[in-house]
Amino acid sequence: MDFSKRLKELREKNKLSQTDLANEINAKVDRNIKRTTISNWENKNAIPDLYILIALCEILHITSDYLLGIDKIDVGPLVNEDIPSYSYLQGIEQKIDEIVKIQNDPNADLETTREYLGELTGISKELVKKADDIFVKHGKAIRYINQDLRVE
Repeated sequence: MDFSKRLKELREKNKLSQTDLANEINAKVDRNIKRTTISNWENKNAIPDLYILIALCEILHITSDYLLGIDKIDVGPLVNEDIPSYSYLQGIEQKIDEIVKIQNDPNADLETTREYLGELTGISKELVKKADDIFVKHGKAIRYINQDLRVE
């Protein structure tokens, strides 16, 4: 699908009139886009410049590759709750460091080591679950990208 068809499809999917979309673009960039400009883009009579293309992607919540027809499916952005926080990952790193210290300490308490390993096992299971959730949510896109990148 080319840019003009995809733009119209996405605009309609987002329940925006051409005037609504023009107003949203004008709010993001210092331009005076009119409804007729949107119509010209959708009818292949003109194309937007780079700054407007970026604004379109932000407004329509898509990647530029998808809008331009490079990607065939909408990958959609990963949202923050999909990704473990930095402090959460830092906590895991600290636990691993503590286990390494305990392993290197001949006087270490075996029960403490077991406790830390149990915590890490739980954390590992949680991270695997998060990875599975991300794959389910974005799996179709990931499979498509992997297939596209496969070298023969």
